[in-house]
Amino acid sequence: MNLAQRLLIPALATAALLALPAAAGAQTCTHAAATADSASRGEMRHAVHCLLNAIRTRHGLAPVARSQRLELAAQRHSHDMVARHYFSHVSPGGSTLEQRVRRTGYARDARDSSLGENIGWASGKGAGAKSLVDAWMDSPPHRAIILNARFDEIGVGISRGVPDATLDEGATAVLDFGLAR
Repeated sequence: MNLAQRLLIPALATAALLALPAAAGAQTCTHAAATADSASRGEMRHAVHCLLNAIRTRHGLAPVARSQRLELAAQRHSHDMVARHYFSHVSPGGSTLEQRVRRTGYARDARDSSLGENIGWASGKGAGAKSLVDAWMDSPPHRAIILNARFDEIGVGISRGVPDATLDEGATAVLDFGLAR
């Protein structure tokens, strides 16, 4: 074995070891790269939730659990933005995050509660779960909500279509984070 071969073998072994965590993470978050056109809403919702928890874990935070009530508020809002062609945390009628979540009964009897919301949309090939999560993580205000240790629950809303009426395909997503104790 010559010197080049002896140096190449440890380098390949190191590269293989470094690739393992990334490959393992990709396998656990199924459908992370799928677009809204190729995956079901439930698959996209699961992938976003999985990717967010992987990020939180890497940052030493507890994962967020799914909340049916937060999910209902998030899903209604993502659908409304697509149906009425707007993109905002406040609906054209003035409905806010707190009002939308309150209508689901979330935190009704809580002594302590907090809410946070991220919204996003992507068209074409960018309409995948990973693309949406990456975009939120690249935005400091959205990243701060995702990495807020206070939040322990989440609702993920995914709707096919986008708020821009000139585009047909894509996905609109809403993350409603919460704490209710």
